[in-house]
Amino acid sequence: MARPSKPISVLTSEARSHMTAKQKADRERAEKEVLAGGKIIESSSVKRDPVAHKEFLRVCRILSKIDKNDASYETVINRYCELLAECIHLKEQRDYSWETFTEIRATFKMLAADNTLEERIEVLLELTKNLSSLTDAMNKIDKILDSKRQMLFAIEKENLFTIAGALRSIPKKVEKEEDDLMKVLKGG
Repeated sequence: MARPSKPISVLTSEARSHMTAKQKADRERAEKEVLAGGKIIESSSVKRDPVAHKEFLRVCRILSKIDKNDASYETVINRYCELLAECIHLKEQRDYSWETFTEIRATFKMLAADNTLEERIEVLLELTKNLSSLTDAMNKIDKILDSKRQMLFAIEKENLFTIAGALRSIPKKVEKEEDDLMKVLKGG
């Protein structure tokens, strides 16, 4: 897969582009046309969820610092915040299921000591069913969490939220300023 083209600001700072001034101007104009011009607006579903709302504010603050808080990113950022909140809620649900699982096991150990063999077998069968259904529920939650985490990573990678994504927009080499002697020798 080909590497995505660099923004004109990166090409200008690298000072290694073979583009003409007209091509650079056209590219800069095209990049500005892609931007919507307004700031990202929070969706109502994100506003209603405190976890998603908090993440939205954090991401918008970061995007503002790097001049990327633009309405063209609005749906992606809102979706990202919703997915992150869903992951956190699912994780809480899984933790609760795990606590219930351990409580059921502790209850069985306590009941097993006080009952006859037939009563223990009956309790064991009932608790086994409960533990099995809880385990199934936790496995389903884990699968859902995994798919949501993959979606989050895809968004993070695409929107420079990962280190690798951010590095793609940074010039590979910083051009050194030419010293005066080299300028004179080159006739400049």
